[in-house]
Amino acid sequence: LRSGAPPRSQSHCLSVAGLPGSARRRPADPCGPQGVPRPSEIAPTLATMDARLRELEEENARLRAAAAARDGIAGSIADLVGRTPLLRVSSPPGAAELVAKLEFLNPGGSVKDRAALEIVLDAERRGKLVRGSSILVDATSGNTGVALAMVAAARGYGCVVAMPRLGPNMERYALIRAYGGVVLLSEPGEGSEGMLR
Repeated sequence: LRSGAPPRSQSHCLSVAGLPGSARRRPADPCGPQGVPRPSEIAPTLATMDARLRELEEENARLRAAAAARDGIAGSIADLVGRTPLLRVSSPPGAAELVAKLEFLNPGGSVKDRAALEIVLDAERRGKLVRGSSILVDATSGNTGVALAMVAAARGYGCVVAMPRLGPNMERYALIRAYGGVVLLSEPGEGSEGMLR
């Protein structure tokens, strides 16, 4: 230590208590040259903790869904996706019964809510997303971008949507931005390639 420098604070040191293998046999001072475990030694512990965190998040989602089913109050806007009502459509006598599923009553306004939510949940299950740092990116003409921005807001991700610059899309631009998403506009004549650029 330099003269007059404060002693090392143990709060800034990495504790190796409970780590597997040789990490448990390191000297007591975790700030010493032998006290910091190699990444390969703590990787299994971190992987186990990450898997457990995902399990807890899934359990939390199940509990929220059960509570919503019990008291009718959803814990997240994503919990409402797919809970669209059925409507019996009048048909002539003797014809088959016709029932319509009102997908426009999904919280994002279209059936694309289902696809966006399942894509994100699947990526979470596979450990591909990190809340607070991952950004969802999509090139779309409208409804999928709205759905993805909504799901991203509900699940804690950023969202960037590339869309063509079209007058009818103004409402969709506003919805995506309202969910915290970023809209990148391409020229209509460029088609899909313009959105992907």
